[in-house]
Amino acid sequence: MRKIGYLVVATCLGLMLWASSANAVDMSGLPPDLQDMIQRLLATRFPPELKGYTLEPADPVAGQPTKITVKISNDPSVTQDETGMVNIYYMVNSDMVWKTITLEGDGKTWTGEFPAFNSGDEIIFSIHAVDSSLNAFTTVPCTVIANEELFVKDYVDGDCTRSEEGLKACENALPRGCMMKMATDDDPLDDPDDQIIPDGDFVDYRIGYDDNAVYADLAVQNKISEGTMNPIDIHGYVGLVLNPDKIGKVKDLDSLLNSGGGAILLDAPLAAMAGGLIKPCFYGYMQGNTTIMDEKAVSCKARSNHLTFAIKKDALKKIGENKSGVYQFLWAGATITNFPTPIEGKPYDVSHVTSAWFTDQTYFKVQ
Repeated sequence: MRKIGYLVVATCLGLMLWASSANAVDMSGLPPDLQDMIQRLLATRFPPELKGYTLEPADPVAGQPTKITVKISNDPSVTQDETGMVNIYYMVNSDMVWKTITLEGDGKTWTGEFPAFNSGDEIIFSIHAVDSSLNAFTTVPCTVIANEELFVKDYVDGDCTRSEEGLKACENALPRGCMMKMATDDDPLDDPDDQIIPDGDFVDYRIGYDDNAVYADLAVQNKISEGTMNPIDIHGYVGLVLNPDKIGKVKDLDSLLNSGGGAILLDAPLAAMAGGLIKPCFYGYMQGNTTIMDEKAVSCKARSNHLTFAIKKDALKKIGENKSGVYQFLWAGATITNFPTPIEGKPYDVSHVTSAWFTDQTYFKVQ
């Protein structure tokens, strides 16, 4: 997926939610590169799917390794992408020291081995898979203590910025606390500044949850910036949340729109000053044929180079029933440099799709 350099990135995400369900979507007026991007997103928006996993022995025993077999793959009926990497991240007794097991497999069935543990040890683990389009599947197996893990100075200091050590913290796929790695944008992670501006160059994407909210934490290379009003250079950070239980596996834009299974997240503090057309931080979805911009459903908090969306769980119910516990996420950035016709802008990143399963099932206690 190429980097896209228009506010129409956000417009694209908005169209996918807010076009009238009574009419077919006409993309002929959009720039050709944007039309191509939309079509690629539709064709490759299907991350790996977890079919199940088993432990051997089923009740792990102290002093001996535990084999894990994971059945996870892309659905060949809807995509040509293939699952190319599966890792297990695990920690012992909630010590937040995550370790990695790289599984071996044939694209559908993957196996590996936990080391021997002590009797009474409690193991929390995450299954993480990446496919050939860089889409990701991840289980989110533990809950965030938001005020201690996300909204503290230590979380952002020295993390995911250009430094003598490069972007090692961003490249590291290990969880940070209970925040799991999401799908990235295209390589390179650190884009040249003349191609992607630093405050729009995403270098890390994380997802987590607690009893009340889902947290998406995004990091850019330089610093989250609201932009300026004079000259007009309004910056926005955009997310798309999809409910695959509601949407199914449709590949055309009209069916996706008509499903009612998606919402848009937007943080653009200066947008309210630019005519008040949109809210500065909102969760947007369709209610019948009405566009809802709900400011109470989400909070947006910028700290240094991190931006965190806290999405209330009740808001997710607005995009349909979700028995699977899996939601999908896509992230992008945008600028407005020509108002009120926002057809110009600077290049920002666009991520690939993450399927995140919020669950406490990936756990066992050693006998």
